[in-house]
Amino acid sequence: MRINRLRAFSSRLPAFMSMPRMVRELWQEEADGLLDHKVLHGGPRDFYVVQYWPDKERLLAHAHQQNKQHRPAWTAFNRRARAGKGHVGTVRSAR
Repeated sequence: MRINRLRAFSSRLPAFMSMPRMVRELWQEEADGLLDHKVLHGGPRDFYVVQYWPDKERLLAHAHQQNKQHRPAWTAFNRRARAGKGHVGTVRSAR
């Protein structure tokens, strides 16, 4: 997550609140495949959660499940990001 406007606290609060729930769910659901994760601070405006998965297919399968925390949180984040005039965005991932 990238904070583009420091004063837009309400734009970033939902993302900060949803990430711990998603990671906690992944640890409880070992069958989904998460191997490990790290929370990194990339500077005053950039925050990362690096996740390690056995393969891309298991990551994508988990990310698209409607009954898990990730899909609704990601949909809400995108909706808020579009409506928030660029206050919060995503950080490009390393490939």
